[in-house]
Amino acid sequence: MKRNWLKTITLPLWIFANITVFVISLINIESDFMHDFFAWSMIYLGFPVNYVLLAIIGISLETLEDKFSITFEFLTIPAYYPRLIIFWILLFSAGYLQWFKLIPYLYKKSNLFLKTRQNPVQ
Repeated sequence: MKRNWLKTITLPLWIFANITVFVISLINIESDFMHDFFAWSMIYLGFPVNYVLLAIIGISLETLEDKFSITFEFLTIPAYYPRLIIFWILLFSAGYLQWFKLIPYLYKKSNLFLKTRQNPVQ
């Protein structure tokens, strides 16, 4: 029986790394470096989708604030636990979907495409 190394080794390590980032961020939530540590660690763990997602969120919030004068008070409070939890869940979910659902799906599809291309039915 062939074991799926993606689910048995990589997934637990990836989840552990994400939980570690979350716990360190919670412990040091009032620190100045925490926001940079959290953002860059989550970008690294979910690259490229988390990078794009944070860029879209940042641009959207900046546009809403500048063009429409809509402010989000929960983003300006320095140590705000719900904000950290919301962003962690969002970035964790996006990274999980990318690495453990989308990439394996695309890999299987590309293998099927290559197999049918190498052995065309006549």
